[in-house]
Amino acid sequence: MESLSQQNQPLFIFGMGRSGTTLLRLMLTAHPHFCIPPESRFFVNLEPKYGSSKDLSNQIDNFLTDIYGDPRFREWNIDRQQLRENLTAQKPLNYSTAVATVYQTYIQQFDGQAGCWGDKNPWNIYNIKTILKYFPNARLILIIRDLRAIYASLKRNEKKFAKTWKGACIANVVATTQQWQNLFQVIKHYQNDERFHILFYEDLVTNPEEELQGICNWLGVSFSQSMLEFNQKNAQKNLVPTRELGWHAKTFQPVSSDRIEAWKHELSDSELAVLEILNYKTMLHLGYDCIPKTWQFDRLLKFYADYSQYIYWRLSKANLQPVIGKIREALVTLKTLQLSMTRNLSQNSIQ
Repeated sequence: MESLSQQNQPLFIFGMGRSGTTLLRLMLTAHPHFCIPPESRFFVNLEPKYGSSKDLSNQIDNFLTDIYGDPRFREWNIDRQQLRENLTAQKPLNYSTAVATVYQTYIQQFDGQAGCWGDKNPWNIYNIKTILKYFPNARLILIIRDLRAIYASLKRNEKKFAKTWKGACIANVVATTQQWQNLFQVIKHYQNDERFHILFYEDLVTNPEEELQGICNWLGVSFSQSMLEFNQKNAQKNLVPTRELGWHAKTFQPVSSDRIEAWKHELSDSELAVLEILNYKTMLHLGYDCIPKTWQFDRLLKFYADYSQYIYWRLSKANLQPVIGKIREALVTLKTLQLSMTRNLSQNSIQ
């Protein structure tokens, strides 16, 4: 079987935030064949400006100015002059070639033995069409984690997440649910596409060697024991940016499954009730144990009222122009919640 480098197949990792994308990136980067830099969004962010150009040779300086304007990209510490020389050497320099050259320059500086570049970004869940437009032979790994565990991790680690049920935390439940529903639609659309591999976080941390061997077989490379020692390479090469160390401290430790069910004692009854009622069908479909109880619908009604008050408060603080968008967003979201609540209340199978 040909290697990825021979087939020119970059690797893209995506999933919801706090679902294990960083862990998987480090495990793959610990393999001698792969090199995946920290998260950056320059590829998608600059695509509207440069994507339609057949040759960027006369725009290299502008491209460099834009790409180094991304603070996340600057964390890669790529030598600007070296990158400029590498871009100049590409003839013609279309957008996909320019993007690939950026990643290959990262490999050149930090891991010259690797044969395949990759990208890790939870937001790739919204950018699959763009990825496949420029890299039709790309391989994409979607990692899935229990929604309740994702929400608990966000609540525990993100400063902007409210620590109580009131206020912004209500909006966080809605935002997390919307991302989960988008994720589920991606799964439905691409689950039979051979370019996609679906991985469950719980399986990865419980049986890491078996799951990583499966990924390697799918990618056409041999499994390396070094993948299980990712934490050592992270400690040696500082693969996680300094600003992320606060919520990625465990990346310096061996993989562990001790947090799989931590959400059970970290979420309030109200949070758990709403997350499960709004998402139980998709969670069951993906194999997660989730059977809402009748009493939880009372919490959903309370949530519905609180969220309405929260939207009203946000609108009262907004300027005139943003109000229009907020009203539309609120109406759509509230209608969705109302329909979901009505459907769920009619389910006789729920005890």
